[in-house]
Amino acid sequence: MPHYIFPNKQLFMNTYSFTKEERLKRKKWIQLLFSKGKTLQLSFVRLYYLPYYIQKQNKHQVLFCVPKKKLNKAVARNKIKRRLREAYRLSKHQIQNIHPQVRFLIGYVYTGKNIEKATYTALLTDVQHTLAYLKQWIHKGKKKKIITL
Repeated sequence: MPHYIFPNKQLFMNTYSFTKEERLKRKKWIQLLFSKGKTLQLSFVRLYYLPYYIQKQNKHQVLFCVPKKKLNKAVARNKIKRRLREAYRLSKHQIQNIHPQVRFLIGYVYTGKNIEKATYTALLTDVQHTLAYLKQWIHKGKKKKIITL
């Protein structure tokens, strides 16, 4: 990338990147997310979320899942996951600094039946709605429903 396109490349890369620290990989936390987490259903995506308090400064952790029952072909599943990751990467700034001590475990599960209707813009809209919902959830002040990990 030439430097004249993005004069402050470091700031751009930090804001719009999707790093390893943001991926939800711990088996214990994934089980906790699906067992104790809350859900929100949208047109193509079911959101699982679990707010938690943190001791040190880290990022929200996100998981993307496309069930094999919904889409048999691996190429289609990977395409949907790529679209969801990209939509989250470009929209995550909505919830990055909403509360200094609360972070979310987030799981996006694709619930659509076919890939033709799940365009990037449709998935982007769903992801933006879910992030706006999480932001609103924190601002309502539901402190007693937040766990400590």
